[in-house]
Amino acid sequence: MAGRDIRDMTGGAALSVLGAAYGLHAATTLPLGTIRSMGPGMFPAILGTILVVLGLAVAIPAAFREGAPMDLRRWSPTFVLLGIAAFALVVRPFGLIPATVAVVGLSQLAEREVKPGRMLLLTGFAALLAWGIFGLALGLPMHMLNWPF
Repeated sequence: MAGRDIRDMTGGAALSVLGAAYGLHAATTLPLGTIRSMGPGMFPAILGTILVVLGLAVAIPAAFREGAPMDLRRWSPTFVLLGIAAFALVVRPFGLIPATVAVVGLSQLAEREVKPGRMLLLTGFAALLAWGIFGLALGLPMHMLNWPF
């Protein structure tokens, strides 16, 4: 297994396990109903099954092909999790746009090479997109920009 495509094998296996857990939970805790009269557990159970199949479709071929060695960086998951935590802490007091800037900005630090110009462009575009989708298109009643001081 040393030269196999470990990334796709791991990703496909994780997708299959999550799909199986999701589908099994839906099938055992919610009524499935019938095809003519679907219950609330039918759709999640079908989605879980589809995730298992797609995960296997990714993992099985990866076991028979060569792949690049995995390049694991210790700090990458930390920056992504910090970005999610910053979003959760910033969205209520400051609004959606600063929270989007926080999550995108911190998550970009997970890359090996951080390019400030690209970082500013992507962060600004993501904030503009969040405002356009959630503020204008959907009209959600949430603060886009709030200064609590």
